[in-house]
Amino acid sequence: MSALATTSVPTFTLRPSAAGWAATGFVLLYLLSVGTAGGQRLDEAAMQWTAASVTEDGWAEALLTGVSGGSVLLVGGALAIVTALARGLRAGALGALSGAVVLLAAEVLKLTLARPDFTVQALANSFPSGHVAAVTGLALALLLAAPAGRWRWAALLAVTPAVALTGLATIALEWHRPSDVLGSVLLGVVIGATAAGWESRTVGRAPAGRSSSADPRVSRSDQAREPRPATPTADLVLVPSDAQPAHSGISSST
Repeated sequence: MSALATTSVPTFTLRPSAAGWAATGFVLLYLLSVGTAGGQRLDEAAMQWTAASVTEDGWAEALLTGVSGGSVLLVGGALAIVTALARGLRAGALGALSGAVVLLAAEVLKLTLARPDFTVQALANSFPSGHVAAVTGLALALLLAAPAGRWRWAALLAVTPAVALTGLATIALEWHRPSDVLGSVLLGVVIGATAAGWESRTVGRAPAGRSSSADPRVSRSDQAREPRPATPTADLVLVPSDAQPAHSGISSST
């Protein structure tokens, strides 16, 4: 008998290994774009070229004005409440905490990291961008709030333009350099991948006392990978009267 073919949507998730790669990229970006003279000049040139290319920047000012402490707190709190009601208290707390950590880490790094004076105009360190970190944190909270599958892919498609436009607005107004924007995104990936790894181990775990496995030491993913022993089934096989079976007994077909 032939089984009906079913199509499944690939699950979007950030693997824990992505945190290491993003952290490595963050460090290299800082060392090359901020810690070298050539990197600073290239970063400044890219910012000035972007600002000159965006002739109308009214939208950028309006967008960044909306990214305030009150609005971020309001949207983040609403996401946490909706997530807690839909997916449980732990999932809601995970999204809210992850978004807050992104913004807090960006502000601490901005005050801690030094910017060597390689240019004529000495500027304070702006790596990574706080505005982009705030929007990235909200985007991360929304991604963690969405169930895996189609909804999480839809959330990714929704938050990507928001993060990109926020980054473009900060560069167009010369508030931040491109490296500042990319640094905030990489920081969000680090925290998001770490939170997703924790989510896969705890939030999706079956409640205690209601394990789906006879052996509590075997995880659900291990059960899916563990081959099950074949069980003989009695199938009705029509054999012509003049045909002789090659073997006696129950035969298995592949």
